[in-house]
Amino acid sequence: MTMRLLLVLIIAGFLIVGGGLVALSSWVDYRQSFADAEAVANDLGAVLEEHAARSLDAGDIILGKLAFLVREQGLDALARSPRYWRHLRDLVADYPHIEAIWVLDADGMARLNTASFPVPPVAAAEREYFRAVADGADRTHFGVPVRDEAGNAFLTYSHRISNGDGALLGVAVALIPTAYFAQFYEMVAAGPQSALALARLDGTVVARHPPPRAGETWRLAAPERLQAVLQAGAHGSYVVENGDGRRLVTYAIVPDRPLVVIASFPFAEILDGWYTRLRRNLLLAALALAALGGISFVALRALLREERALVGANEMLERRVAERTAQLERMRRTLEERVADRTRALQEALRTRETLFRELHHRVKNNLQVVSSLLTMQSLRFADPDLQAAFKETAERVQSMGIIHEMLYRRDEAEQVRLDEYLEVLASSLAGSYGAGARGISVKVAADPHTIPLDQAVPIALVVTEALSNAFKHAFPNGRAGTIEVSLRHADGALRLSIVDDGVGMAAARAGGIGVNLVQMLAAQLGADLRYEGRPEGGTLLEIAFPAPS
Repeated sequence: MTMRLLLVLIIAGFLIVGGGLVALSSWVDYRQSFADAEAVANDLGAVLEEHAARSLDAGDIILGKLAFLVREQGLDALARSPRYWRHLRDLVADYPHIEAIWVLDADGMARLNTASFPVPPVAAAEREYFRAVADGADRTHFGVPVRDEAGNAFLTYSHRISNGDGALLGVAVALIPTAYFAQFYEMVAAGPQSALALARLDGTVVARHPPPRAGETWRLAAPERLQAVLQAGAHGSYVVENGDGRRLVTYAIVPDRPLVVIASFPFAEILDGWYTRLRRNLLLAALALAALGGISFVALRALLREERALVGANEMLERRVAERTAQLERMRRTLEERVADRTRALQEALRTRETLFRELHHRVKNNLQVVSSLLTMQSLRFADPDLQAAFKETAERVQSMGIIHEMLYRRDEAEQVRLDEYLEVLASSLAGSYGAGARGISVKVAADPHTIPLDQAVPIALVVTEALSNAFKHAFPNGRAGTIEVSLRHADGALRLSIVDDGVGMAAARAGGIGVNLVQMLAAQLGADLRYEGRPEGGTLLEIAFPAPS
């Protein structure tokens, strides 16, 4: 590949990548501009909706109070009373955006208003705001804006007043200046070309900012489009195109009112900032591409000059790497041989250790058996039953420790004892020693499999030996048969060992004997919680709970 072709490819790559990034960034910015404009329009629509709702709620309050007075006092009484007229003026004074209140009788004649007293004769039977509610079709109605002699426009909000049977008593009408809404819309307008409006659902504009220009009607530019989108929901947006170009329109129906607030923004205003950023980005991209092209050209020339030097350096480096690799390979083989020798030595030491431990457990087991046998033989020299029992108890304790070492020797374990298996062996050994089968005493062992270290196994062995020996000796006197249950359960990080019999129970003398003291000492050594007590239903319970080894 020639240097010229390589340079052309580099420049082409910069142009393609840079142009793609600019195009992608501009498209994302374009979409974001519309998303931001739509969010602003929706927020503004929510503000206009809330403003219209709260403003019209005031009309509900006044017209509702007025309807109540008409039903309670009668329209004739209100029309003749200056007191009620002043009361009505005071109500309206609390809501300055309401220009006036009129009350018409069932024939459409004005009977009361807040402007003057008494009311001059005015007939409004043919007015839309009267007919819409007088005919019974609507209870409330927002009429087409009306104008006074000075040309001021007012939104008419009429309310039907009926008696308990639904018969028409009259119509109350609130006049709200459309300028009130237009002034608020001017204050919150988002841009110089944005348009805000309050309109009836039929497209008749009630208030608007900016106001219509000369020759324009007080109707929406595309009411049929609004009617179509209103079917989709109470809030939304759509795009229309008129003589001013395309516009983004958002709308929101005022809750419980046949009115809709509308905010529209021209595309030109929405995209004004986007066009500015696009021109700036194109300029920056052109400058960046030019700079990158120049840098690439200079770098390419330097790269070609250094390529030959790098080839020589690379060959030298490869030779050095090959030499170093051979050296590392020799070191690896030497290290592997040393590791193998060390491993063999450690394995031999481990076998020697295991042999020593097995021999140690075997000798300890034999020595404990010798001690147990000596104690048994010594007990035969005494005629005192208490001395014989003491020697026998000591022999049993020594024997229980001997069983542990025998299990370790047989299982080829150095220091870990299977407690469930040990309990089976120990219970069977003691049962045979006391002739449990011939006496009708059964021993049941139910133990979860668990392994414990030797330093825990010895005190547990002595506790179990003490509990079982006491049960065999004292729980079943005079040929009484029964059952001894030994259980081991593992739950919530603790081992719970219990020995329960259904014998005659714990005698007071036995409860304070040496055996009980020994059990308490061993439980403390284990860090265990101890229960050693008689059961209400008969028999004795010994239970210890201690942390399970990890």
